[in-house]
Amino acid sequence: MARFDVYRHPDAKRRRSVPFFVSIQSDTLEFLHSTIVVPLVAENAFGPRIDFLHPVLVVMGRAVVLATTELVAVEKKILGTSVGNVAIDAATIVASVDYLISGY
Repeated sequence: MARFDVYRHPDAKRRRSVPFFVSIQSDTLEFLHSTIVVPLVAENAFGPRIDFLHPVLVVMGRAVVLATTELVAVEKKILGTSVGNVAIDAATIVASVDYLISGY
């Protein structure tokens, strides 16, 4: 599991509105059984956004919103196999989390 790896939502019923999660936890904590993930919500299912907190990313050709305010820790075993990686958007993702935590 690498930082910024993307996983399909483990609940098939929820995938229509929340198709993916992205792992944002540091690779140096690989030994832990859990990881911090941020839901990636289908853009058309998200509603109003705050640009700094909810940037739009593209995953597998789909526009999704990084729902930073909904980040959560999950057991790695429920995520399954990665379907992609959004490290190209690392600066945007980290800035969003920093804004959530520090306000700037």
